[in-house]
Amino acid sequence: MKLFLKPHVRSTIPAWPWVGVGLMILGVGAGVIQLLPDLPLPVCGFKAATGHPCPACGFTHMLDSLLHGHITQAYVMNPFFFIALAVLVAWVGAGFAARLAGQDLFVDLPAGQRKWVWIAAIAGLLCSWLFLWRAG
Repeated sequence: MKLFLKPHVRSTIPAWPWVGVGLMILGVGAGVIQLLPDLPLPVCGFKAATGHPCPACGFTHMLDSLLHGHITQAYVMNPFFFIALAVLVAWVGAGFAARLAGQDLFVDLPAGQRKWVWIAAIAGLLCSWLFLWRAG
């Protein structure tokens, strides 16, 4: 994987602004949840049906913990999505900083490395799921 900066060209749009828009939408949704404190957080349908957590179990509770400033508790709720969220926020932050400097941040991921990134992501998700399964 190679990160590189290029001078800003109006016709070229890197991916990080779109990730930023998605994170903003996620943040607005989490903020709305905070404005409605009387509503209970949703229960995972998979866990309700099987008694076992799904790979995404704890995501909503993780966001709630983050909004309340409980970083460690948020990590324990779902480690994979906590780390993924942190990486996405760092990527958007780096892209924004580069844009302020008149550059655009791009990520070059050759085809041969893409499969290893996917394998690492799936392995991380499975490890997180095992953690959630053992934690109950």
